[in-house]
Amino acid sequence: MVREGVNHVIHHPAPNHKPWIIMDKADQEGFKQALLAYDPVLDIHANEVAAAAEKGDWFEAAAAASRLQTACVSCHSQWRRKALREPTVCHPDDFQTQLIPLPQFWTRLP
Repeated sequence: MVREGVNHVIHHPAPNHKPWIIMDKADQEGFKQALLAYDPVLDIHANEVAAAAEKGDWFEAAAAASRLQTACVSCHSQWRRKALREPTVCHPDDFQTQLIPLPQFWTRLP
């Protein structure tokens, strides 16, 4: 089960399908470089989670998962607000700026 989750991280789409196109032209190169820098870091931490779990070392697995989560959140927090959004998509923090009422947002979730 842990290995299945790790495989999701390792096969994260960035940078395999040019996801930098979700950024303004001015930010695309920087975003691409960030993705290329974070990708191996995520793989390392994800594999550390799996290796520790396979040994039954749950304290180390939790520590590695924390490192993995920190890397994910770091990149997302750097770039989330710069990503281009379709008019029907928003983040919960953007209710005020998007002026989308809460009930409408929840009906748009997949």
